[in-house]
Amino acid sequence: MATPRGLWLIIIVLIFFYFPNTPQPPDGQREFDRTLDLETSALDLLNRTRYGDFNPRANHWLNITGLRQSDGLAWHMLDAVRKRAVEQMKYVLGPEGTRRALGGVREGFPAMYHNISGYVRGSWVRSKVGESLQPPPLNFSALPDRFAGSHFHRNITGDEGDVHLDFTLDRGSKPDETTLMHGLRGDLTISDQTSYGNGWEVKLYGGFFVNSGSILLTTTSERFAGIFSLPNFALSQTMFSAAKSSLNSTLREAVHQQRTGAIRFKNPWTSLPDGVQESAGVPPHCDMIVYLQQHPVQARLPNGAGSPLDASLVDQLEYELRYPEGHRVLPPPKLAISMLIFSPDCGFVLESKGPPDFGRREALHLVGSKIELYYEMSRRHVFAFACILAAQGLLMMTQMKHASTPSTRSRISMYTIALLSLGDGFVAFAFLFFGMISNELFPVLLTASFFAFLAVTIFDLRFLLDIWTVQVQERQRLDRQRAAQSADSRPAVQIPIITAAGADTLPLPVSMSQAISSGATPVTLPPDQDSPSDTTPTTPPTDAATTRHELSSVYGRFYLLLLTLIFLSLNASSWSPPLRSCYINTLSLAYLSIWWPQIARNTLRNCRKSLEWKFVAGQSVLRFAPFVYFYAVEGNVAWAKTDRRALVVLAAWLWVQVWVLLLQEVLGPRWLVPAAWVPPAYDYHPLLREDEEDSSMPIGFSGGASGGAVGGEASSGAEHAEHAEHDKHTRTFDCAICMQDIEVPVVPKGGGGEGGSSSGVSSGVGSFFLSRRAYMVTPCRHIFHTQCLEAAMRYRLQCPICRERLPPL
Repeated sequence: MATPRGLWLIIIVLIFFYFPNTPQPPDGQREFDRTLDLETSALDLLNRTRYGDFNPRANHWLNITGLRQSDGLAWHMLDAVRKRAVEQMKYVLGPEGTRRALGGVREGFPAMYHNISGYVRGSWVRSKVGESLQPPPLNFSALPDRFAGSHFHRNITGDEGDVHLDFTLDRGSKPDETTLMHGLRGDLTISDQTSYGNGWEVKLYGGFFVNSGSILLTTTSERFAGIFSLPNFALSQTMFSAAKSSLNSTLREAVHQQRTGAIRFKNPWTSLPDGVQESAGVPPHCDMIVYLQQHPVQARLPNGAGSPLDASLVDQLEYELRYPEGHRVLPPPKLAISMLIFSPDCGFVLESKGPPDFGRREALHLVGSKIELYYEMSRRHVFAFACILAAQGLLMMTQMKHASTPSTRSRISMYTIALLSLGDGFVAFAFLFFGMISNELFPVLLTASFFAFLAVTIFDLRFLLDIWTVQVQERQRLDRQRAAQSADSRPAVQIPIITAAGADTLPLPVSMSQAISSGATPVTLPPDQDSPSDTTPTTPPTDAATTRHELSSVYGRFYLLLLTLIFLSLNASSWSPPLRSCYINTLSLAYLSIWWPQIARNTLRNCRKSLEWKFVAGQSVLRFAPFVYFYAVEGNVAWAKTDRRALVVLAAWLWVQVWVLLLQEVLGPRWLVPAAWVPPAYDYHPLLREDEEDSSMPIGFSGGASGGAVGGEASSGAEHAEHAEHDKHTRTFDCAICMQDIEVPVVPKGGGGEGGSSSGVSSGVGSFFLSRRAYMVTPCRHIFHTQCLEAAMRYRLQCPICRERLPPL
């Protein structure tokens, strides 16, 4: 008996789960063991090291990777960098606070956050320290052989740029008893005008001195054992001891997990993003040592100034943020930090932009908020966006209800609804993607994604299908009419006459006119004596298959375009800032062109009132609201840079479209459009002229607006002259829908004239042009009120009197 294929698949999966840890190749295992030996040696050296043992100026070196004299790094700049870090600390804490921080005093500091988990962002500039000290050239000779000919990544050459820094406290670290140093991890994103994407991403590891607010972080690579030499970069003896005591336990635990197999990475402290390990395909990159100093927590006063807070109040705020109970007494203040970055191998020195070297209005170093506040703000804003999506769905439902007949659906542009659908689909995929990578925001992001998917699948695509179904029938009918017209244009068939001399032909009678094709499919009724089986279907059997094929192609093109936009946008995130900004602005401009297809369809079909005005206004405001948030609001959840000029351009672009739609409804769909640019269309609001009464005046004329006498009493001479003038310019017809009279102004013979009238109808042609919107004349010469016929044509494109087919409105 043959074994089913599914059983073999289950056996392979079980083998995979039972033997997950495949042994490494001998070369890889030897490399891993050598790395463990180096880490153990560096850890032992760290325990034996004292403050000042590493002093390049005194020619004191350490036998650790990166701290040897033969490594050729720019350690002659270290003292100047430390001095600059102390200056930043002195500006923040003052002379007395700096003395306490360097001396290891635990009390007397301003109120600061003890849980530094959060994010900050700002601008950086090149420090004067790096300008005064000439860094050495990059030491390529000290690199391993596999880096030969490579270029250093993260070698920042610009003069200024942006920086984003996320902090995460190491929960496994134990604070030192004297200075309370916590283990800390930082995710640094730094960029300039030459970087691609969001910039260079760097993972940093180090410690946070809780009382003084000082932070010391570094990178670690196979060319620089930064985490094992971190205490040697401290600013004082007490900081050195605290860093050495804190790192001793955490590093020893990490090395033990590597030996037992709990950690299978050669370098758990790698600075590469997403856990990428250094290998043959990874180029060398500049290492960094980062000095940070937290600013005192201050409450913002109404005048913009800062007011220091009490340390106990800050502790209460932190406890409420971590364990919310609803006892928040004031909004938590911002998190502010000064930064200094030193690269020992690439030789650059960067610092945050802010006082005292720059004015407060120009920059305020790195500013952000705690992670709890960021999550709270993100939940609120995403929930607001979900409400916007729900409102968009309600507007779409209202428009679908209004356009519930083939006549109203034929007026709506399919491309306008398709653009709205693409926007909702893009938002749905974006929220779903961000929800999968953020555990804290997953519920609210999933909710917003659900509303977007609901709008696409239930409302947008359904409405798009209904519109396409109606318009594809119109296109098929137009194709049949064109085919019939081309057949009618052929030479007339002559009738053959059979005589004794042979066949002869005579032309058709002159009085006989050729049949005009209506475009309808002919239906042949079989005679009574034929059986049902002898009948032949008149509708081609391929119409249904063709319709299904076209429908599937519509869905296929929609989802293909949506996926293309998603993948292109993901790829654009790695482009350079100018190119990425150009792409985002172009995509935004294309998305906000939602009403141009509707304007074009109104012009081609010569139709008005295609969409409800509350739908147009509501969708315009709701679709534009997210752009206002990302383009104008500082500190948005996506950390997008504001661009108010681009926002003004987008607003003007959308505003022009709404105004064109409004003018099309008031002045006509083809205002300012040359007649040669558009196909001919029937005008339901013709200007009636007295000299055309016998040929084109509507049927149902019932006389003047008023008679010569009222209630049996003769009118005066002035009133008789007034009524005579009124009768001269108006005609009265009967509306067969509402059974009321229609007073229609008629242009007298010879033009508009110059006379006036007391009836309110001006003598100029301009007045007749505006007043003709009150009535509609059909091709079969029946006249109705505009509101009456438009209401009737919403359900059927037929004349209410003679049932003649009417052109679309």
